[in-house]
Amino acid sequence: MQCLKQLERLHRIHRLIQHESTGSAASLAEHLQMSPRQLNSYLEVLKDMGAPITFCAFSKSYKYSSPVKFDFELRLFVSEKLVYSL
Repeated sequence: MQCLKQLERLHRIHRLIQHESTGSAASLAEHLQMSPRQLNSYLEVLKDMGAPITFCAFSKSYKYSSPVKFDFELRLFVSEKLVYSL
């Protein structure tokens, strides 16, 4: 279950960065209910994957310095019925 939680957090962080609506590191960590250290670890994972993440002082948000697309699709079907989707 921990793995799913981590994937969900990565996906959420990615979407916030994509929309340039993260706010500062402290406010983002608070919004995501994690410590600033945990947030930094997630940002490092995204950067290790190749995401060009920067912080824009003007908009006070993390953003991608070039277009990024991540496919974070995880779906579980039981008897052909969708029961979980990320």
